Amino acid sequence: MARDFSSSSSDPRQWGKIFNAMVQMLRSQQLKLEILSKERRVLLGRLRFQHVRSKSDVSSLEDQLSLMDAALKEAELGHNVQEAKFNLVVGMKKREAFYYRTKSECAEADMDDILQCFDLVTHKSSEQKEKQEENTGEVKGMQNDGDPKIAGINKEEKRSKVLEREIKKLNRNHENNVSRKNAEISALLAERDFVWNQFKKMESDYTNLLKSKNIEVELAKDNIQKLEVLMENLQSSVKEKDELITTLRADRDKIEMVMRKCTEETPRLLKELELLKSTRNASLTPVVKEKDELITTLRADRDKIEMDMRKSTEETSRLLKELELLKSSRNAWVTPVGNPKVKSGECKFKVESNRGSRSHNLKDSDRRNNTDMGLRRCSKRNRSENTYMSGSPMLFSSTFKVPKLRSSYAFTG
Repeated sequence: MARDFSSSSSDPRQWGKIFNAMVQMLRSQQLKLEILSKERRVLLGRLRFQHVRSKSDVSSLEDQLSLMDAALKEAELGHNVQEAKFNLVVGMKKREAFYYRTKSECAEADMDDILQCFDLVTHKSSEQKEKQEENTGEVKGMQNDGDPKIAGINKEEKRSKVLEREIKKLNRNHENNVSRKNAEISALLAERDFVWNQFKKMESDYTNLLKSKNIEVELAKDNIQKLEVLMENLQSSVKEKDELITTLRADRDKIEMVMRKCTEETPRLLKELELLKSTRNASLTPVVKEKDELITTLRADRDKIEMDMRKSTEETSRLLKELELLKSSRNAWVTPVGNPKVKSGECKFKVESNRGSRSHNLKDSDRRNNTDMGLRRCSKRNRSENTYMSGSPMLFSSTFKVPKLRSSYAFTG
């Protein structure tokens, strides 16, 4: 039994297998960390690209806003010009109406004067008729002396008839002028009403256009704010991933230090085992026991390291999944400017998930620190034989202690 035990403990193949397995685990861990660093670089590049793209979107939106402001100012100026034109047209029409009104008033005054003249003429003609009737008796009595007087009376009658005809013509012309001016005034009033209605319609159209442009400007501002919030969330998540990568690298360095210690201990232990093989005396049984204890502690440390490696692999797989989720959710977060329909619930859910991942990462870092303290303590205390794995062979007893090199050389001498 002692020979089998010593041969199994001094077998370098088993130690080589253990060493190779730990080296492979460290290499796989290093590869995963390199993959994580590459993913981090890719994510940073994408974030920079998204930042540049968001800046370009913001600049394009600002240009659109400036163009919209210029268009609105131009529309306002055109509106003011149209209003001035309409006011000018209305003023000119009012002026023309006032001119025609004054002209009609003057025509009415002239007509009144003509009527007064006509009244005077008729009054004179009536007086002349009376005089003629008075003189008719005298004309009959005086046949020889009355011939030139009768001729004058006939001339006055003809003149009165001509005046009556002229007065009738003037009345007709006055009525025609009044009717024509009334038609022109009614046409001007209808034109003014039409122009005023068109002005009101254009004003309502411009106000509606201004409201729609203001709504578009507000939507563009909301989209810009959402993009800024999304960029801040992405930057915070990148910082958290950087912190997690630094902690994983620190854990890897600690594991490499432990592996170096183990690799430094293995050749010394092999030499001591060869010395023990060469001597094989009964007095070396306590040394063998110490060796067994050292091997048990080393195996316990190896089991701890394997557990830590498993935890680190699980952590790296979780980080890879989170990076894939970030890749897949990046396209869902960023929306185009023309159709800004980003939901506030999704942003809240992602922020809460980032907070949850942050707290989870803090818990994992505390757990790793506790495991490192446990690794430091496990090298100082003894382990029983029940801590072995089911497939690991028993090399030395539990009371084995590591001898010093001086004492071992002195003993061999």
